[in-house]
Amino acid sequence: MAITFLSGVKRAASREVLIVARTRMGDHYVCIGGFDIAARKNIRLLSSEGKPPTKDVPYQIGEIWSVSYTAISGFNIVMPHAEDVAVSSYHRVKQLGPDDLLDFIYSNCPVKKGAISTLFSGHLLLENGSACIEKSAVPDHSVCFWEIESPLEHHLTFGRSKYIYEVGETKVWLPYVGTDGPIDEIQAPGLVRASLARWWTLAGSGTERKCYLQLSGWY
Repeated sequence: MAITFLSGVKRAASREVLIVARTRMGDHYVCIGGFDIAARKNIRLLSSEGKPPTKDVPYQIGEIWSVSYTAISGFNIVMPHAEDVAVSSYHRVKQLGPDDLLDFIYSNCPVKKGAISTLFSGHLLLENGSACIEKSAVPDHSVCFWEIESPLEHHLTFGRSKYIYEVGETKVWLPYVGTDGPIDEIQAPGLVRASLARWWTLAGSGTERKCYLQLSGWY
């Protein structure tokens, strides 16, 4: 199946949005994950031009902001990254503490529980120590909250921060892309946010473009 696109245009709306993730995109940009409280859906906050915001953008995890945004649509959005929105204005409302943030997510957001194979509509492929999706099976979302059933241990491999998921003979390395410093171990059962990176081809692999699974943060 080919990569699909979303169509249709939605008007800008002012909504209360909980910031749930802040991740690195190179040296100068960040990816901001949000949850639209009224619509009860995950969104990804981009600039008014539909580009990743610079790292000086003020959003921080646990904050609630009043945000006016327009859903990005048409050929500007490539599945599974259906959460992208272009932000035209925003102002901070309040901050949730860590316990309140955790309680909010469990009370209001879809949470996947169990094995890694259940994430993203079961479309993940486990290969060479990584998890990814291919164009032949694309889910309709690129982020999710996940209650892990086994602890995730932090490692530095070739200078990159990763967590290892290991259950039985299954072993997957999850790149950690959050802006907060890593912790040695994320205990189970624990709540994390998993996301699919944008489509890219592993250098020198000669294979088709894929979206690789990564870890955005924990709660």
